Amino acid sequence: MTDELVFAQVLHSDLNAGRFLVLVTHDQRLCYSHWRPFQQKGFPAVAVGQGFEVRLGKDRRDGETLVVREVLTQCAPPDIIVRSDGREAPADEPWPVGEAEFLSVLDDFHGVVVIANRVLDGSEQSDMNVAGSLVLINCRVLGDFRWIRARFAGSLWCLNCKFDNHFSLKSGHLNGSVLMFGCDFSGAGGVSFRGLQACSLLMEFGTRGSDDMLWLNEMTLTGCLALNGTFDAPVQLMAIQDDAPVNTSPSLGQVFIGRQSYQAEQLSKNSFNGGLHIAGYTVSGDIEIHRTHLQHLRLTGIEANTLLVQNCELVADLCMDRIQVMNEDAGIAIRDTLVGRRLKITGRHLRGRCSLNGSSVGQAWIVELEAPEEGTPSVDLTRFHADQAWFDPISLIYGPTQRRRAMTPPPFGLLARADVSNPGEDDRRHLAEAYTQFKNWMSATGHLREEDHAFFHMRHYKEASRSRRYLLGGMFGWGIRLRNILAAALMISLMFSAMFVALGVGSGEAVMLSLQSFISSFYGNWSSPTPPATGIMSILVTLESMIGVLFVTVLVGAYIRKLLR
Repeated sequence: MTDELVFAQVLHSDLNAGRFLVLVTHDQRLCYSHWRPFQQKGFPAVAVGQGFEVRLGKDRRDGETLVVREVLTQCAPPDIIVRSDGREAPADEPWPVGEAEFLSVLDDFHGVVVIANRVLDGSEQSDMNVAGSLVLINCRVLGDFRWIRARFAGSLWCLNCKFDNHFSLKSGHLNGSVLMFGCDFSGAGGVSFRGLQACSLLMEFGTRGSDDMLWLNEMTLTGCLALNGTFDAPVQLMAIQDDAPVNTSPSLGQVFIGRQSYQAEQLSKNSFNGGLHIAGYTVSGDIEIHRTHLQHLRLTGIEANTLLVQNCELVADLCMDRIQVMNEDAGIAIRDTLVGRRLKITGRHLRGRCSLNGSSVGQAWIVELEAPEEGTPSVDLTRFHADQAWFDPISLIYGPTQRRRAMTPPPFGLLARADVSNPGEDDRRHLAEAYTQFKNWMSATGHLREEDHAFFHMRHYKEASRSRRYLLGGMFGWGIRLRNILAAALMISLMFSAMFVALGVGSGEAVMLSLQSFISSFYGNWSSPTPPATGIMSILVTLESMIGVLFVTVLVGAYIRKLLR
């Protein structure tokens, strides 16, 4: 998408507080900017009405909202017609205005309307039509602000406004977007965008939520939802709110929480002290949650391209139920995130990669899948910590199908890289760490068979020497796998039997001699072979006896370990 050069006029400058500016172009398009492009060009302070030549691009989050990429030069104010009211009033002493006067500015104007520095008792409107775009700057609404089923040919931008009671754009329809920059909804009435249809909804630059719930339900946004600020009450994003939906085809293009417009600087503190619940939405793009403090996070019945939770802190639980990701290679990522209590993954099945890299869970990681044979995630546990882990059914740790192997236990298909045929050093380190954790988790939950399997793989990947892996793992089963010990003992006994036959002993006697040699230290002499066991034969008998002592000792020890457990 190519940037464009335009002349634009400053509508709003908020360098001291939210550090953003809003401009309008000659063709009545709104754009915003962070303060830094102006500062870098030598304009530390910018006044309303100044003109600039700027390079415009699109907000990287929705690909639609205009953003100043570069300031080229200051110029004379362009001849831009903007209908306005209240801009002459001082910002620190806004003027009271009645609802009729407040709305009269909007009459049949197809461009940008600016209402600034006004105090309104309240506004209750239904089915109103706005022919262009409306920008509210430094306004305060003392009562309820309810514009139900409002239709905008353009956009609605609210900049540094305060709403003391209920705010609602229920069932609003905009050809443009809704931007709430630096707004304060900290009254008692709650905030509702239920049924909103627009390009995007952007709330950031120090947005403060209300004392009641923020409803973002049943919306259709072709661009994105960007949410940044402090929200003390619960926040809902539900595709269906109740039995009487106002929008029967809700969907979202992208969801960005904590991913801010200017990535080089953290412009908003992001806190969801009442928790965040996202349910039922189909998101054509990604869901991303960055650098956010949450009481809890629930994700239910969501379909999205990818899901990312990164650098977040949760006081209680992170619950994911019936999540479906389209990009299975990227999948779900919970990275560098602290979960205070439980990380819970539930549903019928879950396909794709799941990265828990660098995250920590205070109590338990829980995975419950109704049909793991239909798909389980491929989990990356690099630098992941959880005191406990629960898996239901326990078989899901082996992946959709449990791969049977003769001399090694089945790998844990739940683990990323478990199927790597020739693992490198990094793969071995990752798998060793992961199997160590699984060993501890299985032991704590009493799944002793799975603990043995995890112990076997842990030792296998921790041992760098291939010969030691073959000897200690393949033949002795790392002291826990009886079938390996018995199979190796039988193989050795048959091998010595063949050597005895080659030395002239009869086949039956060779077998008996081999068995006798393998366990004679414990059970005495059985027979005297012909020819006598002298010379090289005596050496072979002695060698097999020594090998037999070792194998019998390991076998007895492994069996006693299983009995004592």
